[in-house]
Amino acid sequence: MARGGAWVGCTAVALVWACGGDDGSTWAGTEVDSAGVRVVTHAAVPDRPGPWVLEPVITVGAADGADGPVFGAVTDVEIDGRGRIALLDGPSQVIRLFDSGGAAVSVFGGPGDGPGELSRFAGSLVARGDTLTVVDWGRGARIRFDGQGVALESRPLPGPAGSRSWWRRARDGEVWFRSLTRVVRDDGRWGGDDRLFRLGGDGEPREVWVFRYPETDLGGPGAVRVPLVVDAPSWDVADDGGFAWVTLSDGRLRIHAPDGGLRLTTHRVAWSPEAATSAHRGPLVDALGLRLGALGGDPAAARSMETDLPESLPGVTSVRAGPEGTWWVQRRGDLAFVGPGAVNTPDPPTAWGGPFWDVVGPDGRYRGTVALPPRTRLLRIREGRVIGVTVDDLGVERLAVWRLVPAG
Repeated sequence: MARGGAWVGCTAVALVWACGGDDGSTWAGTEVDSAGVRVVTHAAVPDRPGPWVLEPVITVGAADGADGPVFGAVTDVEIDGRGRIALLDGPSQVIRLFDSGGAAVSVFGGPGDGPGELSRFAGSLVARGDTLTVVDWGRGARIRFDGQGVALESRPLPGPAGSRSWWRRARDGEVWFRSLTRVVRDDGRWGGDDRLFRLGGDGEPREVWVFRYPETDLGGPGAVRVPLVVDAPSWDVADDGGFAWVTLSDGRLRIHAPDGGLRLTTHRVAWSPEAATSAHRGPLVDALGLRLGALGGDPAAARSMETDLPESLPGVTSVRAGPEGTWWVQRRGDLAFVGPGAVNTPDPPTAWGGPFWDVVGPDGRYRGTVALPPRTRLLRIREGRVIGVTVDDLGVERLAVWRLVPAG
């Protein structure tokens, strides 16, 4: 495969393609058109190294005896116009700002409902130039700070009233957000209205897509169920304004054009869901206990709850937009890597902890696999850098930045 994505020496037999590139790599699989949508299915081939290797740049946080700030739990990170890294520490309800070398610049926000203060449900960061917006669906507001951490304004969140909201800034500066509204279905059970919006220059949200996937049974008012895994989408936006998404219940990546139309789907055998067994329950219940403790409850209560184990465990858990139009798809790893943020929640599924990320080109073809430390939450790929959070065996979190270096 050529570095720019062009393929040479390809032959087709009965829709099965085996393509050798000038770097010695091979792609094998099928490609068919289905109602105008390209369907790319990969053959069962072994993993191979990806087109980039990761070179560590900085780590920030107190772990392994090192000095540094102690993070409660990192909810989101963002990079501002000066290359500084903003980190949203959810339990502490503060934003921590670091320069590009990892040195602390300032801490601002704080718990409360006053000007510039945050609830425990602040969930997303969006940077434009030197300003930083915190999306706090607990307060139903987006709070904008200047480059020094001074609160400038607070505005109501757009989209359906009472919805949970997760935001993302595309590389062209445009803002997108997922909006999840809980509703009661005709049968009396809870369901979700899950949509993707683009925020126009006039500040008005424009619906781009409705996420359709098998909903997890949450029960209903007076008859709550406790599923260990709640089906949810992971999504990101590409340089060209298109987007892609996966769900926990389906091992298929869907890639959309900028107008929202579905352009292609792609699938690897390694992404297929795995049948759940009783052996899988223990690690998930342990993670649920940690989640209860983080919310102020009794971790031991998870052992006595009537929890629902899903029929299958996800094969893929997250997707991130990478350089050169690529998509990075995270495979679920060992359940020992699962963090408390992965269980019993429709939040973005970033805490599954799998170390392997499969890189897929804009044509849907597999280009190799990049490995991160287990339990790492990859939150952004920006400007040749991978920004995430590493978690050690004791659950201590550190901000980590890697540089993308072309392989070979």
